[in-house]
Amino acid sequence: MSAASLFNSFWGKELFRLTQSEYGCARAAVGNQSGTVKMTLLCGTPTFIFGHEVHRHTVTENW
Repeated sequence: MSAASLFNSFWGKELFRLTQSEYGCARAAVGNQSGTVKMTLLCGTPTFIFGHEVHRHTVTENW
């Protein structure tokens, strides 16, 4: 099963919803400049980002 068909399936959407709720319950997150860290920022979780584009993710694009 491809990633697109998994995401569009019922189980893919349910998995995404559960993952999103876990991000919202987390006290903090640590990670590199990946999609997971962007999701934690969008969920309002205090996040420590490491990498060379921290300013872009946290200020310029205001994640």
